[in-house]
Amino acid sequence: MRIAAALSILVFFCAAAFLLFMSWKIPVHNYQLYVLQKHFRHTMQPIHPPQSTLIAEMAEFGNFGNSNHCDYLVGEFRSSALPREEVQKAYGEVKVLSFDGVSHLPLEIYFAETLREAAEHDYYWQSWLETYLPAQKHALYQDTYFVSVASDMHSPDGDLRCH
Repeated sequence: MRIAAALSILVFFCAAAFLLFMSWKIPVHNYQLYVLQKHFRHTMQPIHPPQSTLIAEMAEFGNFGNSNHCDYLVGEFRSSALPREEVQKAYGEVKVLSFDGVSHLPLEIYFAETLREAAEHDYYWQSWLETYLPAQKHALYQDTYFVSVASDMHSPDGDLRCH
């Protein structure tokens, strides 16, 4: 009886140690995403065109490629009747401070047809559009755009969401 109890305790602690080893980086990746999103909001709030409307915010991380690494993507789906050139001009050459507090990430803008095309060929974009723009049901309006920053190719450090 004592051997069975000791064995079950040993198995429990081994399982707990394995889970701890495999998941210790999870809070770190969550925090880095939070910091990147905070920097994005702080940078973007004063420069969005006044004639634009926020549709949805997005913050995701994981492995968006074909190897073991962690990618971060933060952005906003917005709508504006302004011509594309005016939208692009409003954002100019803006860069957002990364979560490391040192490097700056370039801003990217994707317009409706680029988002449609990405959704046709990329599972992640298809999933994101369904999640963040459910009311539009892929009928992206001509004035919809996505403004974002991405930080990619970071070590997963045992986080299973990045494998």
